[in-house]
Amino acid sequence: MERIAVVGLSCLFPGAETPEQFWENLIAQKDVISQLTKEQVGVDPDLFYDPEKGTPDRFYCKRSGFIRDFRFDSTGYRFAPEFLDSLDDIFKWSLYVAKQALIDSGYLDRPDFLAKCGVILGNLSSPTKFSQRLVTPIYRKAAEAALQELLQQDLSLPGLTPEQVSPFNLFTAGYPSTLIPQALGLSGTSFTLDAACASPLYAVQLACEYLISRKADLMLAGAVSCSDPFVTHIGFSLYRAYPSDGICRPLDQNSGGMITGEGAGMLALKRYSDAVRDGDKIYATILGVGLSNDGKGKHFLEKLHKHRSQTHLQPGNRGKQVPCTKQAPGNHHMLDYKNKRNTCKIHYRILPLSWSNWRSKNRDCDNSQGTKSLEQ
Repeated sequence: MERIAVVGLSCLFPGAETPEQFWENLIAQKDVISQLTKEQVGVDPDLFYDPEKGTPDRFYCKRSGFIRDFRFDSTGYRFAPEFLDSLDDIFKWSLYVAKQALIDSGYLDRPDFLAKCGVILGNLSSPTKFSQRLVTPIYRKAAEAALQELLQQDLSLPGLTPEQVSPFNLFTAGYPSTLIPQALGLSGTSFTLDAACASPLYAVQLACEYLISRKADLMLAGAVSCSDPFVTHIGFSLYRAYPSDGICRPLDQNSGGMITGEGAGMLALKRYSDAVRDGDKIYATILGVGLSNDGKGKHFLEKLHKHRSQTHLQPGNRGKQVPCTKQAPGNHHMLDYKNKRNTCKIHYRILPLSWSNWRSKNRDCDNSQGTKSLEQ
């Protein structure tokens, strides 16, 4: 595989709007997990809280990694600020990290490169706050009809008129990756994928292929996680994925589950030879990407170490290990990084911070988790 250079990066994670802030949080071992609030759910979270696992339509964990106090600047894009302000955070966060990655790479004001720049974005097709508000009238109508049939009498539920939001907020799956090139003047190469927690790594792999095939000269690859917190907590409680005590203990034999979270991250990628030729700042060099799947199991959240080990050790197809150079303070070491669906080998410099400590204090960022791993 031809070498690919990481020439720009950006992030929006709990407690960190820049990679520098993210790195400072890692060094300080800052815990950015917080409690679910009424403002996020729309009602008092305690109304749907039950500490007992398995209670229908209740969540037993109220902790997560949330984006708080972020203010999106809707100016400087090829859309009216009023339109962008009417969109859900999933669109705003995607635009923010895309723009910041281009700024960091030095190519935001280079239309010749932007015309040959594509976007691949990892994104779950989950309801968001605004999409939920748009479908509220549909829920109300369906509930009224069901209750009328059950009670055999006419009735009308209290009005649940949603606030005025753009109908574009219904397109939460594919539109974020479409909006980015339109807003920033990039090429038409853009699409969304969903590989759960491994989504950013799949995005990086596909972005590398676009660069190697000369279909693009610059690529943005990353992911966004911005589901409705109520839906997320109900869903992961249904899967019993949260630890009973609300504490995440990655790589620990006493681990009782994961903590979900929000965030977005983006990498700007170029062919290594081009980056050297153009004098670009190079954060890391990608020599290969290994893609895999957990394999057959009883539950999709079940830990399947056997399948992971086989994929990690046996080359072939896309199960090869991933060497990648990174720069950070300290001595050089090798780290075998494994997430739920991918394996890779990272060349890094050690810090006084354990990887499990990072995961426990920064939580699993759902489908944007892999971006955090790459930016660490």
